[in-house]
Amino acid sequence: MVCPSSVALSVLFTILVANSLRCEATSVVTCMLCTVVSESLEREMTPTATVNSMFKKCDKMGLMEPVCVQFVSENVKEMFQRVRQGIPSTSVCQALRFCDLQ
Repeated sequence: MVCPSSVALSVLFTILVANSLRCEATSVVTCMLCTVVSESLEREMTPTATVNSMFKKCDKMGLMEPVCVQFVSENVKEMFQRVRQGIPSTSVCQALRFCDLQ
């Protein structure tokens, strides 16, 4: 059984991280999420299979799952558009300004 305080802490953590995603586009969290889910763009799959693969990656993130799902839902269309424009999947996160250029 999960202690109520643990549940409250995990909900608070998720809310704080979700709020930080909206405030700072180049945070470490958004960069990490983008990098992990954009790996699915590297494989030649149908768009539906690619999106499903992104959500499966979110399923493995524990407390970060809801934040990851939100990130994918809000950004997948733009990620696909960038790849169609010829931007390599490994550079999509930088092009969308989720990660600093290095």
